Amino acid sequence: MEKSVKILLLEDLPSDAQLAKYELKKVFDKMEIRLSDNEPDFLKALDEFQPDIVISDYQMPAFDGMTALKIVLEKSPMTPVILLTGSMNEDTAVECMKTGAADYVIKEHIKRLGQAVLSALEQKEIRIQKNETQRLLEESEKQYRNLFETMAQGVIYQDYRGRIFRINRSAENILGYSEEMLTTRISDITVWEAIREDGTRLKPEDFPSMVALRKGREVRDVIGFINPKTEKYTWIRVNSKPEYRNGEEQPFQVYSTMEDITHLKELLIELNDLNQDLEKRVEERTNEIFQLSKLQQAILGNAGLGIFSATPEGTIQLFNPAAEQMLGYTSEEVTGKETPLLFHDTQEIEDLSKRTKAHKNELATPYFNLLVNLLDGQDSFTREMNFKRKDGTRFPGKLTLSTYSDESGNIIGIIGIIMDITLERQAIESLRKSETENRAILDAVPDVLFRLNQKGDFIYSHFSDSNQLFTLPDNYLGKNIIEVLPADIASLSLEKLCEAFQTKETVTFEYSLERNGNIQYFENRIIALSNQEALSIIRDITERNLTMAALQWNESLMKMMTATSPLAFLVIDHTNDDIVFFNHRYCEIWGLTEKENEIREKRLKNNDLIKYCQLLIAQPRFVKNAYRPLEDIDNREIIEDVIPFVDGRYIRRYSAQIRGLEDEYFGRLYIFEDITEKESLSQSLIEAVEREKELNEMKSKFVSMASHEFRTPLASILMATETMENYFDRMNKEELQKYLQRIRKNIEFLREMINKFLNLSRIETGKMPYMPEPTEITGFINIWIEEFSIKNSIKQTIRFEKAFDEAILTIDRQLMLQVFDNLVTNSIKYSPEDGVIAIRVEKLEDRFRFIFEDKGIGIPKKDQGKLFEAFFRASNTGNIHGTGLGLPLVKQIVERHDGKVWFESVENEGTTFYVEIPCNIE
Repeated sequence: MEKSVKILLLEDLPSDAQLAKYELKKVFDKMEIRLSDNEPDFLKALDEFQPDIVISDYQMPAFDGMTALKIVLEKSPMTPVILLTGSMNEDTAVECMKTGAADYVIKEHIKRLGQAVLSALEQKEIRIQKNETQRLLEESEKQYRNLFETMAQGVIYQDYRGRIFRINRSAENILGYSEEMLTTRISDITVWEAIREDGTRLKPEDFPSMVALRKGREVRDVIGFINPKTEKYTWIRVNSKPEYRNGEEQPFQVYSTMEDITHLKELLIELNDLNQDLEKRVEERTNEIFQLSKLQQAILGNAGLGIFSATPEGTIQLFNPAAEQMLGYTSEEVTGKETPLLFHDTQEIEDLSKRTKAHKNELATPYFNLLVNLLDGQDSFTREMNFKRKDGTRFPGKLTLSTYSDESGNIIGIIGIIMDITLERQAIESLRKSETENRAILDAVPDVLFRLNQKGDFIYSHFSDSNQLFTLPDNYLGKNIIEVLPADIASLSLEKLCEAFQTKETVTFEYSLERNGNIQYFENRIIALSNQEALSIIRDITERNLTMAALQWNESLMKMMTATSPLAFLVIDHTNDDIVFFNHRYCEIWGLTEKENEIREKRLKNNDLIKYCQLLIAQPRFVKNAYRPLEDIDNREIIEDVIPFVDGRYIRRYSAQIRGLEDEYFGRLYIFEDITEKESLSQSLIEAVEREKELNEMKSKFVSMASHEFRTPLASILMATETMENYFDRMNKEELQKYLQRIRKNIEFLREMINKFLNLSRIETGKMPYMPEPTEITGFINIWIEEFSIKNSIKQTIRFEKAFDEAILTIDRQLMLQVFDNLVTNSIKYSPEDGVIAIRVEKLEDRFRFIFEDKGIGIPKKDQGKLFEAFFRASNTGNIHGTGLGLPLVKQIVERHDGKVWFESVENEGTTFYVEIPCNIE
């Protein structure tokens, strides 16, 4: 039957309330609406009516929707609230949703109210189911943890390499090592020295867990080793079982259970020694009977064992008093008769006969033949069998058979000795029962241990100095829980005691006591040992509870720190692509503030955010390269890198894996830091250092060049001036003009050298004026050739080859003149006097190409890679003057025009330089 929806409507206008009811009836067939318009009535209705949902007008004369929302969140947080408003701006809507409103509906769109209520109720049901699921999950995890820690069997988990990563307390006690020691220092179990039951050494690769990993199947074995705490041999029964992940052929881990059987082993050894001793004594007694015939009657009459002898035909010849007492027959009743089956279990003899027949491949009857076959050539044979008394009762016994022969070696009879082992069986059963009780006690950690009867009376206790949790009154044994513990705790303990007897399972509960002015917390576990007795183990959990409180405080502190930190945090669960945690700073850095509510409400996944984040990254290929190390699940290192953004920011990212309790990889932690300011400062410092280094190198090279290149022109100037000074009155006008021209030529050389260096320095530092203007190319080149030829007395021919009549190119004319001067000067300098210097211009699609070609000495291949470096000169220039500044200056000028320059050269054949300038230059 459909449930009726209870709706609490907070509205002061009857017309609006009626309209809301009208819309709601369209959606709900069954509903109950209660109307209120003030706070007192609202509070009363909220408490008594207990609505499924609340619908409130945003603004009323005596009350308002935001106040109603806060009241509902405080008193009934699972109840959704929808706000109705006449008009609402974006800020108001955001405030409503951030405060906790399920939705808001503008009255102009009142038709949306029904669907909004349906959606809010669905979200409420989802939250209720989620809370219940979380509660069940926590309970299941707690039960598993308690079982793992309290079980009597030791449990060890090892990874696929055999290294230990988890162990319970029982395993610590059995092996004699702490969990820390096992998982950090000796996590490889194969380093232990161990032996098998036959005393042979157990090889490392033959440990049950290693065999299970290697063969992929369950392995069981019994091994012994020296316990480091007791320094004695401990025997354990081990069961190792490999575990697989879905679809994998190799196990990813193995878990081993172990049980300490040292005590049982010792008992069995002791019992075996007793049996051997007893068998030896019986055998000696039997031999004495045959060897000392004179003492036969005395021995038989006083023997504590039942003794009989029979002929080969099965006729009983001897039946001693002990046999009479044991079997209930008198000697007269059985002596001389073929009736040995009287005191045997007929079915057991038939079964034994069939097995012997199958073994001997012959008929194992009559009874004497069966006994001879059992002996199978031995002097004696011992076997446990069931015997039947005359009155029909049965008892377990141990039968020892021996044959005796005549002088010819023919078997003439058989001696049988019967020992009643009823007490022995009872002793073994008693030992097993004692072992069961001890194992139940060891199922729990013995902080304080009590044994209680069904009524709740104390019948046994175990204390140690370190486990004295609380003080009990004197002579408390024999008293009831009600007489010893406070009333409320005693009542709770009796209730749980009854539950333990009924369910036959461990019952756990907690309580607190005040001791020395402090509150102590205890955990009590009760398990039924039998129908009459139960075991109670009490543990002090005060420290655990305080630790949990501290953890909760630390969690709150961590949330506050991440909320106020300048760092951005992001935690991703890659198993389902969920965003587990993020802070507001993350949204600020990645420009996701508008998406923050969607992320917080789990409406967006991690992959949904990546498409937004990629838009901010300056280098698209960075995304693929940066995610490659993150996808490697074996990479456990903390990854650090810097992400460049398109807006100029630099974000440093730290990333680390998150692994579960089983060391499985399931997610990643990301931390982002805006280091734009630091990065800019660092880059500026690096550039300044590099610039300073380049300037220092240039200065050094200039000094070296100047000291060499300035020497010759300065010497020539000095010689000319000294000559003029000493012989001025004797020189005619023509001789004076010759010396003045020599001085002027050397000064021009020095000035050109200095200008090249200064121009190169100005361009590199950005201080050279750059004034591009439209220029007609062919005219520019023709004028340059004319002026260059006049200024320089050259013997080579300069040939200009043009592919068009006119073309306009925007260039800085003064700078481009230096390009032509340097390239053509080099061609002239290194070409023969009758050589031709060819200049060509080509118009390409979006650029002009200038070509300078000569047939000079060329450039050695080994020098071509350094030709544009400042002050570098080719190795074949010899005594030809040069500064090594011309080509670096050309390169800087061309690049200032957004162009490029390169060359092709073959030594002793010539060189061709190419200069390309784009058509549109800013």
